[in-house]
Amino acid sequence: MLESLGAQHQSVVDKYHNPFADYQMTSRDYVLRPYTVAASITVTLPPVTECKGRFYSIRARACTLTNTITIQDQDESEGWEGDIVLYAAGQGCLLYSDGLAWMLRTFADIEVESSSRGQYSKARVATGEATAGRFRGEAAGATAVASAYGVHAQGIAYGELFAATVNAIYAEAIAKDSTSVTTLRGAMIAADSEGTPTLITLMIGAHIRVKTSVQPTTFIALKVEHEAFGAGTFLNSFIDIRTSSFAGGATVATNIIDMSALVGTVTTIFDLGSVTATNLFLVDADGDAAVTLASETYSSADGYFTISVGGNPYRMPFYSAVD
Repeated sequence: MLESLGAQHQSVVDKYHNPFADYQMTSRDYVLRPYTVAASITVTLPPVTECKGRFYSIRARACTLTNTITIQDQDESEGWEGDIVLYAAGQGCLLYSDGLAWMLRTFADIEVESSSRGQYSKARVATGEATAGRFRGEAAGATAVASAYGVHAQGIAYGELFAATVNAIYAEAIAKDSTSVTTLRGAMIAADSEGTPTLITLMIGAHIRVKTSVQPTTFIALKVEHEAFGAGTFLNSFIDIRTSSFAGGATVATNIIDMSALVGTVTTIFDLGSVTATNLFLVDADGDAAVTLASETYSSADGYFTISVGGNPYRMPFYSAVD
């Protein structure tokens, strides 16, 4: 049976709690303003059955990415999607109990002008797969659509704001403490087909586009950076191009790098700068990568590539035939 109307609609107490250590809420803790001092804390919700028909407001007074506030249930809420982690002052949530489940609305999913708050989701499992968030943009049926977006992310600097860095998407994959990780990826981008689509006109695994109406001091379309961290860390490759599941000898691509659609003039195609290297090209064996080992005589070049070493121009000849 439902609670009496009087029990359901008791007035909110004219006070609040502001815990700075782990805190177990009671059914009468309608307003909570937790904060952290020197360590992360956990706020545990009261039993969902005791709170039927009631709202609870939890908002962070102070916390950081290091000293967070975690809001958890008592493992009895129906369909609990995962603990809520607050990492900045002003973040929080409004929770409602229907007696079986906690209904959640985060303060971050309401757009507020001049707000720096965002939404933070966490999923944690001991085995299997953990997904903190999943977004799906679907075009279905016979109706033509211009675009379907799973995620459309924007980082925008308005007006006279000076922004040191504006990121549309900032993704991090982190291995912490004593974890054992088989593969750690900062980003995994895949373009796949399922079933048998009627037509795919153009398929691109990843498309990066840059455009601006003013000339930046430095303008780079794609940047790969290796940051020194710890002792003896080095890359096997800055860029690793490979195939999967193809049989040996199969044709897998027309070009490795295709610049045929590039219109305009460039100063230098490859700028090696002052890099120290043992080989310019490394080929496994004769016959690989268009390499032929043969004793021939070449006395007159038919053309040359222009190269620059130390600011001085040189020529790398090529030949159409042997003498």
